[in-house]
Amino acid sequence: MKKILILSIAITLSGCIVKSGTHIRTGEMMPKTTSEQVKLYSQPPKNYRTLGLVSGKASHAFVSEQTRMDAAIERMRKEAAALGANGILLQSAGSIAANTGVGQIIGNTLITSRANDAVTSGTAIYVIEE
Repeated sequence: MKKILILSIAITLSGCIVKSGTHIRTGEMMPKTTSEQVKLYSQPPKNYRTLGLVSGKASHAFVSEQTRMDAAIERMRKEAAALGANGILLQSAGSIAANTGVGQIIGNTLITSRANDAVTSGTAIYVIEE
């Protein structure tokens, strides 16, 4: 019974991606947008206004690196939308060591996992002309 309880807790916890993000307004006030309206740019568009700086981070040991990166970008889009942005000029996307590990002893077996956090940063912009 104890093993089933431990296993069910581990499975429950493995489904949660922890996301966080920040935004700093450096430009004018704009009405909020939605994350679906925020487009990523690797190069600056023709005409835009800078609204602020945004970042995103996603942590989870039991999902792929791509899933963590997608979650970090989605969080960054939400932060940009809070500033009224319709675009993000991407500055960086990568991973950092999480410095945490998860271990569970089940019977005579130790199950461990360690993963990097996906991190992104960019400039929240309001695009006037692409």
